[in-house]
Amino acid sequence: MVNSYNINKNENLYYLSKQDIEDETKWLLEKYIPDYLEVSQAIPIEKLAMKLGLDLIPQNLSIEGDVYGTFVFNTGNIITYDENFNEISNEYESKTILIDNDIYAQKSGITYFTIAHEIRTLLFAI
Repeated sequence: MVNSYNINKNENLYYLSKQDIEDETKWLLEKYIPDYLEVSQAIPIEKLAMKLGLDLIPQNLSIEGDVYGTFVFNTGNIITYDENFNEISNEYESKTILIDNDIYAQKSGITYFTIAHEIRTLLFAI
């Protein structure tokens, strides 16, 4: 991260200004995919995840479809659901992003936003 930010203890959230977000994004791109700063273009978020050493695994994360993604910080068991929405517990390695199957299949803005959100979760944890 470029800067240290104060966390709002009541909400357990960081509040960043637009400039803070731009500074953090620039730092991330300079460090991992600098060629994407030379010409204005879409950021290949899956490529960035790979360069960060992250695994990306589609799973059914909730019965209601209201969980789009999660980041696995420490190796351990995570509850997901099979194709019939029966609860299953699988072990996942640390530095894994689990993304909802339906969200991942869309390959749309929400897909890439979700992956980027989980990457941001990692960066604020380190």
